[in-house]
Amino acid sequence: MKEYDSFLYDKYLFYYYNILVLNYAKTDKEKALDYLNKASKSEVIKKLPSYNAFIYLNRSLIYYYQNNFIESQKNIARLIMQEDFLLLDKSFQLKILLSDLMIRMLVSNKNLNDKITNIKKEYKSLLLEKHHIREKKMIDLIFKKINDGDVVDNKEDLLSSMSDSDSEDLDIISYNMWIKENIK
Repeated sequence: MKEYDSFLYDKYLFYYYNILVLNYAKTDKEKALDYLNKASKSEVIKKLPSYNAFIYLNRSLIYYYQNNFIESQKNIARLIMQEDFLLLDKSFQLKILLSDLMIRMLVSNKNLNDKITNIKKEYKSLLLEKHHIREKKMIDLIFKKINDGDVVDNKEDLLSSMSDSDSEDLDIISYNMWIKENIK
């Protein structure tokens, strides 16, 4: 990137940080956070429309996997409040909001019913689509759990609908792993 007087430096800087963050998120979370902080200070990256989504979502996920759920929740909440959030694809927005519910449930059940109601209202048409059935089922499971409902059938239904490895690939936070760890 530094060759030819850094001619392509600005063009590829975001991808460079993205690769570093994704790789270190698996092996060295502190180093991944360090690169996220460096990326967040770069004027080149700040100009990109997806900058806030990249920074806040990755920070949230790293904190989540460090079991620092309060910091994870703060970062995903910041992402949702950004104007850039509305520029994201509606399906991706839904997955982020569902991840927010999952993290919030680990911190506190406060205001979750209101958040669920809002998601069901704002994303009603998406939740009716076949390829978003898992998101709908996951929202229903969380709703039942926070309202002390019986979640056994919901839990088994969701866990049997997709393999653990596919869930890890497709979900922001694997629904299967989250259910196994947090829904007793």
